[in-house]
Amino acid sequence: MNLPYASTQDLVAELRTKHFPRLYVLPYNRFDIDHSQHWWLSPTSEKQAFKYGKIGCTTSEHWVPPGQVFCGFELEKGFGAEADFDPSVTMSKEWFWHRFVDLAGQPLTDKVTEACDAVSDRLQVRIGCGLPAPDAREDRAWFEMDGSTLTQLSWEIGDGLLSDVAAATTMDNFAAALREFNLKKPDWYWVHVSIGHPFNTNTSGPDDLDQCAAMLKPFDRWMRATV
Repeated sequence: MNLPYASTQDLVAELRTKHFPRLYVLPYNRFDIDHSQHWWLSPTSEKQAFKYGKIGCTTSEHWVPPGQVFCGFELEKGFGAEADFDPSVTMSKEWFWHRFVDLAGQPLTDKVTEACDAVSDRLQVRIGCGLPAPDAREDRAWFEMDGSTLTQLSWEIGDGLLSDVAAATTMDNFAAALREFNLKKPDWYWVHVSIGHPFNTNTSGPDDLDQCAAMLKPFDRWMRATV
């Protein structure tokens, strides 16, 4: 499938105009907007939208090879209070992460099943976990989802905190591993999750924006400014 837009910013702007008018176009890298490869459609205009469920589109080499963009439902786990970071990245009870850990079993499976119908393909879930340091090695697990079944596509080990998550073979396993991860209270570790599909970015190819939007629509109720 293809999304023929010159930039990720153009893509999310068109998604907003045609399909998600209540959401806000925001750069992930607000300090270097012109070079941000990762853009959000967020339920708030706040620049630090980490605590919300949202749409994320990225051309970052950590997510896709050149010529592709990954679009999906996205969320983060912030730092704990002991890490003593800025309040915008310190996780409070309002962060959607808390609800997602409880929803990551059957409720997520139901939404993924509906989303798969829109693109006539299996969705992927990508989860990363790392320390806020330039030389830190991030755990990255990448799965393909088929109903409630998970097939691991890739596993890059950093500090190994996601080992149990990476070993998950079902959505119930995945949810249980996330709950166990939460119990470890890893205040210094940031986690990001994206659930979606890669698209080609051939500017002379077909425009499958409607299918992309239909894939994202099942997650609409998880993209709210209040949790």
